[in-house]
Amino acid sequence: MDERLEQSLSKILTHVYPAGGRYDDKDEYCSILCLDQGVSYTKAKTSGTLDNFLDKAHNDFGHAALFSPHVNKNIEETNFMVSPIVTIQVTTFECGGLAISISTSHPAMDGFSDFQFISEWAKVCRMGTSIDKINFLSFNMDDIFPTRDISGLFKSTPIPVIQQNIVVKRIVIHEPVMSRL
Repeated sequence: MDERLEQSLSKILTHVYPAGGRYDDKDEYCSILCLDQGVSYTKAKTSGTLDNFLDKAHNDFGHAALFSPHVNKNIEETNFMVSPIVTIQVTTFECGGLAISISTSHPAMDGFSDFQFISEWAKVCRMGTSIDKINFLSFNMDDIFPTRDISGLFKSTPIPVIQQNIVVKRIVIHEPVMSRL
C-alpha cells in the first residue's frame, strides 16, 4: 500500500505542481516556485491498533494531533519560504490499519483545493486513473485572464504574523462508504 500511495502521489504532483513547490522569497508577491522540491512525505509505524486510537481520539481530540504530519506548529518560528506547501504523514498501525494525515499551507491551497487534491489522489491510488483523466483545477489562467501589467496599482504591505492556534479536524469514513468508493 505504501508504494501505491507514493506512486499515485507522484502522478498527482506532476499535474498539481504548485503543491510540490515552495514560496518564492525573492518575490514581493506571494508566488510559488515549482523546482521539483516535492512534498514532505513521512512514513510512521505504531504498535497500537486503529480501534484503540479511534477510541482515544473520540474522547480526547488532541490525541489525533499525534498523527499529524511533523510541521513546525509555532507560526512565528516557521520559515514559509523553505517549508513544503503540502506535508503528509502515513501511519501504519499494528493491526494493518492506516492513517493518512495531510497539512497544507492555506495561502497556496484552500479547503476546496485540499478536497480536490485528496479526491484525485484517492482516484489515482485506488483506480489507477491515468494522468490525463485527473479532474483538477487548471493553472493556465492566461486563456481566461490575459496577462497585463498592473504593477503600479498595488503595493505590497507586510502582513503581521499573529500567534494562532492550530486547528485539527477529523473526518471519519465508515467501511460501507469506503467500499463504495
